[in-house]
Amino acid sequence: GLPSGAGTAKAAKRSKIRDEVSQRMNDYKHSIQKVAKMLQDQNRARFIVVCIAEFLSVSETQRLLQELAKNKVRVSHIIVNQLVVQNSLSHQELADLEAMAEVGDFGMSPDLLQKTIHACRLLAARKNIQQKYLGVLKGYEETQENIEGICEVPLLAEEVTGSEALHRFAKLLVNESGNEESFSKSTSHVPAVGDTVRIAGLEKNTYLNGIEGQIVSNIDTNTGRCGVSIDFEGKVQTLALLPKNMSIVRRQADEDVAEESEPSYVESQMEEEESEVDEAENVAPEPIISEALINKAKSVLEDPEIKEMIAQNPQVKAAIQDCIANPLNFVKYISNPELSPFLMKAMSKLK
Repeated sequence: GLPSGAGTAKAAKRSKIRDEVSQRMNDYKHSIQKVAKMLQDQNRARFIVVCIAEFLSVSETQRLLQELAKNKVRVSHIIVNQLVVQNSLSHQELADLEAMAEVGDFGMSPDLLQKTIHACRLLAARKNIQQKYLGVLKGYEETQENIEGICEVPLLAEEVTGSEALHRFAKLLVNESGNEESFSKSTSHVPAVGDTVRIAGLEKNTYLNGIEGQIVSNIDTNTGRCGVSIDFEGKVQTLALLPKNMSIVRRQADEDVAEESEPSYVESQMEEEESEVDEAENVAPEPIISEALINKAKSVLEDPEIKEMIAQNPQVKAAIQDCIANPLNFVKYISNPELSPFLMKAMSKLK
């Protein structure tokens, strides 16, 4: 056996280790309590939730909001990231594009045309999924008190690294869709005929949350509801909704003002050329379509027959300006019946 002195020393060592572990655990406990107290201070701390508009992320966000509320932690904003918010085709527009591609000639190789249609399908499908779960998120009971703090951040074509990219990204949180300022303005606006709205907060018909529609009748003084026309699963339906169940996406009055103040075609072209010179000194944009194809398309605009068609139709002028700014925008005009004659004529001259 061990000498009695050795046994006593080992027992003392074990006791010292237990005391040290106990002290560390107590210190850790106090630190956790200190952090918890700080997080629960409504004046000093707030929690900002970041998610994406997909099933798992939205479900986890609801669970997180429940846990934060249970622990008395204030949530001020919910950032929904990587949203497809602009320039994606509707179901009907995509069908029209596919039909035209089957029998038409777009002046591009079959491989490039196939890739273009695939990209359009992917973008449209992604937007439909995102809008569905964005509506689900806004319909949760846990988000109702914080509905004005939902920030909708668009999907970006760049990686957010470096001070300049961070500055551009910060502007999306402050000035773009979904922040407190812009959202409160949209919710305080009385819906008017022609406005584009997004459905949100329906408890029974949750599958409609996130769908965009257009106001077709003003608010009924008796029911407090207004008519909203939507395209759901290929069928046009008119719903009677309360203002609280919709958010303004685009106001018809703003579009009317924009059309009235639209600059002349010559002035806009001169401004665009000056802008392109200024931007070229600072930024070197990555080419999406070959420069040769862009130059060929611009040369078509000088054709006398094309010039006459542009001069006679203001809508064609606006579309040309949009496509000059971003050549890929031509996709959203393909299904427009008023532009079809011009597009077919321009395509024939590109050959």
